[in-house]
Amino acid sequence: IAVLALMAALYHTFNHAMFKGELFLGAGALLYSTGTRNMEKMGGLFRRMPATAICFLIGALAISAIPPFNGFVSEWFTYQSLFNAAMQGDKAVMIVAVFAAVALAITGALAVTCFVKAYGVSFASAPRSEAAANAKEVPAPMVFAQGLLAAICVVLGIGAPVIAPVLVDVAASVLHPYGGVFAAEGMELLNQYSGAATSTPAIAIALVVLVGLACGYRKLKTVGKVQKSQPWACGYAPNEHMPVVATTFASEVSWFMQPLYTLRDRCTAVCWSIAHFFQKLTGVAEAVEPVPDKVLVDAPHKGVEKLADLATKLEGGNYSIYICYIVAALVVFLVLAVQMG
Repeated sequence: IAVLALMAALYHTFNHAMFKGELFLGAGALLYSTGTRNMEKMGGLFRRMPATAICFLIGALAISAIPPFNGFVSEWFTYQSLFNAAMQGDKAVMIVAVFAAVALAITGALAVTCFVKAYGVSFASAPRSEAAANAKEVPAPMVFAQGLLAAICVVLGIGAPVIAPVLVDVAASVLHPYGGVFAAEGMELLNQYSGAATSTPAIAIALVVLVGLACGYRKLKTVGKVQKSQPWACGYAPNEHMPVVATTFASEVSWFMQPLYTLRDRCTAVCWSIAHFFQKLTGVAEAVEPVPDKVLVDAPHKGVEKLADLATKLEGGNYSIYICYIVAALVVFLVLAVQMG
């Protein structure tokens, strides 16, 4: 189980580097093309920036753990390690593993909500500002960088039966010389410990077939039909101000998560109180800290400086005085020699 968990962590870390990097590049492309970070002033960018839109969509699906992309694979392994730990561990381990699995599921749901909002508000609907209406695709090097990371997200997902065993060997070399509980059989990823299995290549093929069938069916349904009038919209035609924007999209999530937000605010207030208390302790420590330095360091230092000043006065750089020092020293040593016999 530890080997499986470590392999999942390594896989997920590398996956995050890929799809988060791609999403950051996509956000930079939107800023470059529209000149704004406000999603509510975007909209309709899929038609104006198709390459960026497709790459951003792949990154959004990957970070939301949608199969067959790489985020799904590493999260699947993470779930497998948590489920196995919950089933085989003691009560404390079971409670922690179950809580972690539930937290991961909630995080995944919020990620889906977040990126449905980000993609839908930015790329779908109609432009909601002049900057969005005049937006153009970014230069080729920016498109290439996004496309490269998006392609890696696809390869890390569909190619998991080839990539995962390599990471298992890495994890096993750290924790156990005989490997873990994971195996890849053809296109299938298999957890030998629990019998759970998945296949990202098969999922990818199935999705392509289903999307193709849906598009074909829609095409057949619309052949020879012409829409002659606008659909009735309660007495008025839709315009660019009517689509859902980021604020309204997130309002339901904000309402649902309001208890957690309230708890967070109260905990933050308590933390600030504790921080203020420690700040006062820090002020006391700052007042006390210099005292030993003044006694143990500054006083001897001042004494050494006075001796140094005296030595500097004695060594004035005058050769005549140096000769007098030598003569005086000789006289002193001669007197001592006579006195000592």
